[in-house]
Amino acid sequence: MVRLELDQVVMRRMKEDDIETVKALIKEGCEGTENRLILHIVTRPLCLFILAVLSSILRCFVHSFVLALAIPVFLLIVFLKLTMPRSTGVLGSSRPSWDYVGSSYRGTQDETLQNPYCRFSGKTPLTKKPRRRIGSKDKDKDKEASTEKVTPEREQAAGHVWVADCDGEILGCLFRDSETRAGVRRFCRLVTSCWYRREGLGRLLVQSLEQREGETGSHRVYAHVPYPSKLGEAFFRKLGYQQRGEGADEDDDEEIIFSEKFVNFVLLPPKKFIFHYKNVRWARGRHETYLCFVVKRRVGPDSLTFDFGHLRNRTGCHVEMLFLRYLGALCPGLLGCGVAGEKRLSYSITWFCSWSPCANCSIRLAQFLSQMPNLRLRIFVSRLYFCDIEDSQEQEGLRMLKKAGVQLTVMTYKDFFYCWQTFVARKQSRFKAWGELHQNSVRLTRKLHRILQPLEAEDLRDAFKLLGL
Repeated sequence: MVRLELDQVVMRRMKEDDIETVKALIKEGCEGTENRLILHIVTRPLCLFILAVLSSILRCFVHSFVLALAIPVFLLIVFLKLTMPRSTGVLGSSRPSWDYVGSSYRGTQDETLQNPYCRFSGKTPLTKKPRRRIGSKDKDKDKEASTEKVTPEREQAAGHVWVADCDGEILGCLFRDSETRAGVRRFCRLVTSCWYRREGLGRLLVQSLEQREGETGSHRVYAHVPYPSKLGEAFFRKLGYQQRGEGADEDDDEEIIFSEKFVNFVLLPPKKFIFHYKNVRWARGRHETYLCFVVKRRVGPDSLTFDFGHLRNRTGCHVEMLFLRYLGALCPGLLGCGVAGEKRLSYSITWFCSWSPCANCSIRLAQFLSQMPNLRLRIFVSRLYFCDIEDSQEQEGLRMLKKAGVQLTVMTYKDFFYCWQTFVARKQSRFKAWGELHQNSVRLTRKLHRILQPLEAEDLRDAFKLLGL
């Protein structure tokens, strides 16, 4: 395993000179995929039943029991080996073959993706000429490819190929399929070199391309995972993707895993909002956390930019950390561009959460906000998460957020009404307060005040010490 500096990685469009290297990388990454898929098909109960029936029929004609068992299995494997490379979806694309020449970039200057790691390190990665040894056969192939005529229609239908380049060496690639529907993008064939895996390179490629597609107006991103790749499925789930059918109803059956953009701008259904945001004392069955957010940035003395949406926690990722993942796309210029002395843009963010943050999320939020003086965060919570036990870690986490400058408040009737008007698909229906909304809000406000009070008392004691009293 080679240690990789992600701030030195340049993510750019593939050129014609990179085609053979990308093909070799795809071949290396897909090695053994067909055999695993054939084994999966052969071991399915229905397939085993059909093979058993065929073996029983052959037993009447073949005297050897072993041959009667082996012949159907052998013929099935040969059939799958011949037909599988042509089948749609196995290669990770909606087409049986990929047009490498049509998807190659022909501009004079490299078209690159934004690398967020360069912002923190302050380094500027440079692209160098790829270090490859090309034989005579490869040279002939390049000459043939360069003479092919590529029309704009072919280039648009071919899609894009993005490669991760570090010091002239291609370490990984990500394919983006052609645009078949407006506002919808489809990723496929994510491959990283075997020497640079588990270094965050695949995550960097996917999230950087997600950000670029979001800036160009895409509202939904699909990712193809060859079945049954458990590793690929787990990878995309960590990035906030869902398996098709878990979060939305779609007519397209080709995609195996999808993500509804980076944040979900679709309005919440009224019943879902009432169920998850209801500030009842015993919140049974509410295992998900919803976060409605409002992002504001002052453009001029009398104008503000305004953006809003909502998020839901994913498997293995709480909703607060999920919001931080997409902070760069929601707040451009918040982190700067890594240039010394550059003035960062200031943002004001408001959260309306169904649950207060857990202890781990509170600590990480406080650490993040300590490095972001140009970010102001206000959190309105409907219910307090595990704060019934005195001096619990969740209570200490809320105190840390208070100390980091976060304004913590329990949602009241006017806050629920604002969320209903802003984030819910209400269809002109009015917000109806449930029973004991005001009483539960007052009770939770008093509890939150008691949790945060020790911090205020500490600050008073420190002030008295400074005054010498």
